[in-house]
Amino acid sequence: ELQHERGGVRRLLWALSRLERLNARRAPLVLTTSDYCRRKIGEHYGVPAGRVRLVPEGIDLGRWRRLLAAPGAPAREERTILCVARQYPRKHVADLLRAFALLRPRFPDARLVVIGDGPEHPRLRALAAELGLGPAAALLGALPDDDEVARWFGRAGVFCLPSVQEGFGIVFLEAMAAGLPVVATTAAAVPEVVPHGVAGELVPSGDVAALAEALAGLLASPARRREYGANGRELVAKYDWEAVAGIFLDAVADRL
Repeated sequence: ELQHERGGVRRLLWALSRLERLNARRAPLVLTTSDYCRRKIGEHYGVPAGRVRLVPEGIDLGRWRRLLAAPGAPAREERTILCVARQYPRKHVADLLRAFALLRPRFPDARLVVIGDGPEHPRLRALAAELGLGPAAALLGALPDDDEVARWFGRAGVFCLPSVQEGFGIVFLEAMAAGLPVVATTAAAVPEVVPHGVAGELVPSGDVAALAEALAGLLASPARRREYGANGRELVAKYDWEAVAGIFLDAVADRL
């Protein structure tokens, strides 16, 4: 992560990585969330693969189902693209703004909603103004109510996060739980969570034109949106907390 950051955030992540490396080397067992992370732990921290086991992120699917089925839940806006992310440089939300600008002539009724705050937020607001996105792009900042964020997942038609660095990506589980097709990148652990051509479309990181085309393809195809959304709902079942707890217990069974 620090390789994508700068300034104080980069220095903080460097210091944390030194501490993390020390602890990982001393630990009898290291748990991590993806095969990508397992490879990086070996590469950067020198921990043998035999001491690293996978336990994915989890999601409370019962809560999501209750929220999305609650009376008064907003109707689906099929041409609304949602992005939820803490706005660090590695999230590449600027790529999404530029891709959305390319989409607008073909889909004048499309809307972009970005939820989250962070160091990049002022720059992203300036970029949206520079691109002339106007009210079609709403940068809402951080929302204090998690239920309100969940309702946006239920309201949007497509989820997009073009991040170039994800150790897992919990927001992808949230999008799949809401039945949203996903557009993301082939970077880091993303392909492990979002199978390309099954739950969404993955494009090379940093490729704004490819990102715009993937979004355009989904906006133009209700059938593909439904297919990816249904597949995502099936796939996310294995990340329910009950299932993840079982994976955790299996991973540490010989240490209990």
